[in-house]
Amino acid sequence: MGRRSAPPCGPLRLLTFEETGSVVSAATTSLPEVIGGERNYDYRYVWFRDSGMIVRALSRLSPGDHGTLARGFLDFVCRSASGRDLERPLPPLATVLAEDAPGVEELALAGYRGSRPVRRGNAAATQVQLDVYGNILLSSAALYRPAELEEHWGVLGPVGEYLCAHWRDPDNGIWEEEEPLPYLSSKVLGAVGLEQLAALHPDPATARRWRAVAGDIRAWVAEHGLTGEGAFAAVAGEDAVDVVAALYPIWGYCAPDTPEMRATLQALDRDWRRDGLYWRVLRERDTGEGAFLAGTLWVALYWTAVDPARARELLETVLTYANDLGLIAEEADPATGTLLGNFPQTFVHAAVLGVIAEL
Repeated sequence: MGRRSAPPCGPLRLLTFEETGSVVSAATTSLPEVIGGERNYDYRYVWFRDSGMIVRALSRLSPGDHGTLARGFLDFVCRSASGRDLERPLPPLATVLAEDAPGVEELALAGYRGSRPVRRGNAAATQVQLDVYGNILLSSAALYRPAELEEHWGVLGPVGEYLCAHWRDPDNGIWEEEEPLPYLSSKVLGAVGLEQLAALHPDPATARRWRAVAGDIRAWVAEHGLTGEGAFAAVAGEDAVDVVAALYPIWGYCAPDTPEMRATLQALDRDWRRDGLYWRVLRERDTGEGAFLAGTLWVALYWTAVDPARARELLETVLTYANDLGLIAEEADPATGTLLGNFPQTFVHAAVLGVIAEL
């Protein structure tokens, strides 16, 4: 499989709904992460976490020109939050019209290479994913000046307050697992989101309180969030690490050369790297799931600050799995070159932009 290059922003533009500026996670439903398995999901919705990552990647690539996607990000968030109970300001995902995503319906179709079920709708819409709220705050702090935030504090304020009140709660995590647990990435994103948006908050007392809560989260992570080897745990109290931790320096949680990050990258390389690609940690894993391409690029993002040559090597490895149009799926099987999961995946393309911008 030869290397191919994709237009930096092309796939993201193709998956953008012009009317609202929203970006769907993928154009497809139920393309299997495991051929013949059951990890087949409908990705034709807008994930707020993904959107935050996308607009930050575009911002790094084109400083000073946020573009259509970034300018519409907060408008879409606020439109989705309109009329909601502020006790839970936002679900993890919405339709392109900023409406609630439908519940899951299984269709009477055979699916790709016989992989069932074929689904319409996504069950994650009813989950609690605390990282979504942290990502919204982090993205808003990164993309907008104080004057641009004035009309949005009616939503951003409740998002921050929700995190302050609920950061200790277990949640379903970035991988949308069925069992709520203390996923560390949710805590980390909550801390950095509160810290960074507090710097722009118009009320000094609220800003101080948000920073104090962020300090409490950091203290909790230091006490409960490290493995026996001193790496950042995927779940507090457990010893597995997860590839999402490679993003902690990019988010601003810590420097890339801290002992915790060095231990985390060593554990990722030992336990979750094969054939130049990285896998993610899933508690309910189907045998045969492919390498997680966005995660591989997150590791590349880490190396941009430490060893750019290694980051470039990882980027080139992922690009070998682009098709002839430069489009990349969620996962890949390095043994066969087969693309797995829904396609094209904006999560992956946003990560490509992030690496390019940092290199």
